[in-house]
Amino acid sequence: ALGAVLAGAVRRWQAPVLLGSATLVPLALHELARGLDLLPRWIFLALGGLALIALAATYERRRRDLARLRILVRRMS
Repeated sequence: ALGAVLAGAVRRWQAPVLLGSATLVPLALHELARGLDLLPRWIFLALGGLALIALAATYERRRRDLARLRILVRRMS
């Protein structure tokens, strides 16, 4: 991918970064697929749990902000 970007820049092609990314994305997906088999199966459950905790924390913060907004709007009336 780096070679494709450098060759495109040297030859003054219009989009060498696009060519490099088109080379890098399939390569990265292939390597990622190979690496997923090496991870323990509980990692995926842990990542899902962390995502749910983060989602719940932002949900609670938004509810608290909405409650504050309601109080401010009522005071304005």
